[in-house]
Amino acid sequence: MYGFKPGAKPQEKAPQGKKIKGPGNGTSDSIKTDIPKGSYIMPADSTQQIGQKALGELGQPVPVNVSNGEYQIPPEQVHA
Repeated sequence: MYGFKPGAKPQEKAPQGKKIKGPGNGTSDSIKTDIPKGSYIMPADSTQQIGQKALGELGQPVPVNVSNGEYQIPPEQVHA
């Protein structure tokens, strides 16, 4: 199948984001940093509206019902 990284294994724990703190305001882009390729920076107003608790829960396991014979693909493979 295309898109699968050979030998890739599911992550033990989903990577967690963090609230960015520093000089400037919510739209000034005044903080210099390096982020991993493919990362997304959520605007400050959206971060405030959604809330730290809800954002902290992103990427956590979700209870689901599955069927025999289905195949589970980890998020890093789906988004590869």
